[in-house]
Amino acid sequence: MKKVMSLLLIVLMCCGILAGCGGSEKTVEKKEENVVEKEFQGITFNMPENWNEDGSTDTELFFYQDNAMFLVQFIEQTPMNMQDELAVQQFIDGFGQGFVNFELIEQSEENVAGAKALKFTSTFVQQEATFDSTVVVMKHNGGLISFMIASDSKEDKKYNKDFEKIIDSVNNISGATSEWDAEEEVNPDEVLNQVKVNAIPTQDETMCVFITNESETIIDELQVQINYKDEDGTTIDVQDDWHDMVLPGSTVVSRIDTPQSFADFEIVSQIELETHPSYENHANQVEITSNKGENGIIVEITNNAEVMIDEIELIAVLYNGEEIIKVTYPDDIMDVQPGQKVTEKIDTFSAKYDRFEIYVNQAHTFGL
Repeated sequence: MKKVMSLLLIVLMCCGILAGCGGSEKTVEKKEENVVEKEFQGITFNMPENWNEDGSTDTELFFYQDNAMFLVQFIEQTPMNMQDELAVQQFIDGFGQGFVNFELIEQSEENVAGAKALKFTSTFVQQEATFDSTVVVMKHNGGLISFMIASDSKEDKKYNKDFEKIIDSVNNISGATSEWDAEEEVNPDEVLNQVKVNAIPTQDETMCVFITNESETIIDELQVQINYKDEDGTTIDVQDDWHDMVLPGSTVVSRIDTPQSFADFEIVSQIELETHPSYENHANQVEITSNKGENGIIVEITNNAEVMIDEIELIAVLYNGEEIIKVTYPDDIMDVQPGQKVTEKIDTFSAKYDRFEIYVNQAHTFGL
């Protein structure tokens, strides 16, 4: 979501409706009759030439006419699933949070140049004026491309026809390929088949479970259950553990208890996809350095993401030669700011070991 708040970048730019901005031209133009062809982030669209461009950047285009604004923006974020009602609602709510008296009028699923798109209309208050707005947003080049028009509700002249013509002229949306549908129709069984689980008994009578996601899909919920058996093959105990938002190519580790004695065990795994549209895992943006300390491991955690990470979970695996001595209890670090370095101690409880490995099980923003 995995992000809803990214759309607030659009909201912040709406101050330009009442106050013009300065900026440089960032588009390729071709005049034809009463429109100008614009090329932006790989897409093209026709803009009526009586709209004045001002304040555009590499990721936003701004156009003005009287007391109205038209904005095109590219948002570098994981695209939402248009079929997920909760994700769509959170996206719209994120837009509305930037205004006073935001009221959603209507929302629908549209088709723009062969791509699925979310369209919604609303009214809101900005700088003591009430505005009507229409937003169309869709997947493009691994992110989102959005089109927004906003105008003073008191204006006699409406701009809906201009907006519709612009949207109808859009071409080269990357989401118009079958890629979008393929992402929405990921087969959970195929993903589960690409989850590799390796459970290794440790010297302190627990189980160290390495779980590797070898698929190209983020796994929202992943459960590993161990069924312990006696010599007759009867299940005598069941223990499990869960992981959220397991990234493609990543390995997470579980510390799972064992009964006092058992003859064998079996591993049962299950997964759920697209159940946490607001969660994001930034584990691949967390930098870890570590060293042995007094009765523990000293770990320095640096948040290289551009957002505050709500919760980072670390776990250590201790070795003596090739044998696993111990798996530590998970260590949770909360509310790590962007760029912040945090120092933690992982207690090893006087275990004797000659080397260790640190795993980042998660580094979540929950978007709640």
